[in-house]
This record gives sequence, structure tokens and C-alpha cells, in this order.
Amino acid sequence: MELSQTLSDDYYCCGDCGALIPKENNDPNAWYAHINLHKDASRIPQNGKIITLCGSTRFYKTFDDANLQLTMKGYLVFSIGSHTMDDKQLVYNKYMNKKLLDFTHKQKIKLSDSILVLDVDGYIGESTKSEIEYAKKLKRRIYYLSKDGLEMLT
Repeated sequence: MELSQTLSDDYYCCGDCGALIPKENNDPNAWYAHINLHKDASRIPQNGKIITLCGSTRFYKTFDDANLQLTMKGYLVFSIGSHTMDDKQLVYNKYMNKKLLDFTHKQKIKLSDSILVLDVDGYIGESTKSEIEYAKKLKRRIYYLSKDGLEMLT
């Protein structure tokens, strides 16, 4: 880890990631805190696999839990675009467009190696069924939380 350059009187530039580190009255602690972030990140395994989480937004806490656990296993995780409204609210909301969210989610599947279906209590709604079919068409690996759990994903 090296300090690349002093950009101004206010910031240093990290030679490894390009981050701007405030000098903060010549206090070196900001720089040391940044170095520790790099050390912590290097402990996360990097498997390079991309996975998309699929399921009903009513289980948003499960999305959050799965996202964190998979990220800590080194996965690059795509998740839902929003969980602030149910499908019916999205259809009639002028700021949110369910069709656009569905399309975008399928683009995430297209970029992924696999999907994880968060079928809490066995529930799979129509949107999720459509996503599963799309993943099958693309020959993506499909995992089910109820069947495979998160432990299977290493």
C-alpha cells in the first residue's frame, strides 16, 4: 500500500485504489484507517462468481441476509431494485415502473452465473417463476433456498 501523490493541500491519493483520503489537519489516522480497509477487504474470498437473488419482495429481510452472506463468501450479488412497494403499488406508481424493474432484473440474471431463488415457506410468485424460466433458457445454474440453503454456495 503506497501513497501515490498529494493531490492538493486537502487530499492524498491511494496508489492502490485511487481513493482520495482527506488530510484532516495532517492527522495520519485517516490514512491508516484506509489501509485497514484494504486489509479487511483482502480477507474476503474472491471467487468471482455472480449470482442474482430472485423471490418475492415481501421477503426483503431474507434478501438482505442472503446478500450479506453471499458477499462475505466472495460472490458478486445482484438483488432486487426496490422493496418499498408491492407489485400492485408498483404498477400504479408514476415514479416506479414494475415492467422496467422486471426487465432490469432479467438483465442481472443474464449477467450472472447462477440465481438463488429465495422461496421462503415454499412461496414462488409469478414474477419469480418468470425469472426462473429465463434463467433456465440462459442455462444458468438455479439454487433454491429451501432445497440448497446458503451453505451449498461456496
